[in-house]
Amino acid sequence: MTPKGSTFANRSRRSFITSAGVAGVAGLGALAGCTGDPADDGVETVDFVLTPAEADVDVEAQWQPLFDYIEAEVDDVEVEPSVAADFAAVAEAVRNNQADIADVSPEVGIYAVEEGFAEVLGIREAFGTDVYFTFMTTDAESEVEELTDAEGEIVALADSLSATGSLIPLMMLSEAGLDIGDAPSGDPVDFTVEYSDHATARESVLNREDTVLAGTGEFATMPNLPEEEVPEEIAELSSDYQHVGTALDEGEMRLVDASEPMPNAPIIYRSEWDSSVRDEVIEVMLEGEEEDWVDDDADEPLWFTGLNEGEADDYELVAEALDYLGVEFDGGEEEPED
Repeated sequence: MTPKGSTFANRSRRSFITSAGVAGVAGLGALAGCTGDPADDGVETVDFVLTPAEADVDVEAQWQPLFDYIEAEVDDVEVEPSVAADFAAVAEAVRNNQADIADVSPEVGIYAVEEGFAEVLGIREAFGTDVYFTFMTTDAESEVEELTDAEGEIVALADSLSATGSLIPLMMLSEAGLDIGDAPSGDPVDFTVEYSDHATARESVLNREDTVLAGTGEFATMPNLPEEEVPEEIAELSSDYQHVGTALDEGEMRLVDASEPMPNAPIIYRSEWDSSVRDEVIEVMLEGEEEDWVDDDADEPLWFTGLNEGEADDYELVAEALDYLGVEFDGGEEEPED
């Protein structure tokens, strides 16, 4: 369902200056200091940073079964979780030795690996599949039938650095024929964009008449779509299809367009994580089963069930979006004075 006829030949590159140099530090106040140092009792702390993908989800509670599993399987280890302010803050936590392991979006994973301060630990698998999609959705009563119908209107996206919730949606809108201007580092020309998170983008379309389109990961809007809205080729690959139509009473949506499949988001670890427990922690995470990751009785169970081995090169679609949009990351580090 990806729009056809894209061309990259005439796209000029532009730098995307992240807020990580300022907001990243502010958003990780609880993480200040060195990581991985054994405490007086011989217990080593593993600092694990999480990404707040959805405002209405307690991500620490979601991930707690994994933390309990790691602590049970690896002797003398305590997992210390923290939630970053945004995607840029996660990258800076790893770069600045404030995190050993991080839950990241694909583009942050690519950036961290290319910059040499992180490695891919694994790619998330969810109920038998390790791919997912970007969904472009609208309210069921909306007159929007195709992406170009968003011209002159408000489009709700997730974090500006989110692959499924910003970069790929912007590429899709551009390929469809809309002028996206300097987005995501600047303003679009043909529409107005509002960045937040996946859940807020969905709610904006459902509850605000002035917002006509949401670009999110499939997980945020699949429950609001009737079965007939989801193409068979997506239903066969999507782990979230099991939730299709389960939230229609909270607001029904229509699928306007969807991306090609891409690997689920990675988990990364700090390249300079010099710890006697590092290899064992990585091993138990890769070997974990669904029951080790997911508490089925939780209000918001973790959305994936394990990890597959992978690398940054697996994210071809994300790399394509970064190149198409001319996004270049700048960690916000100041040049030293002469």
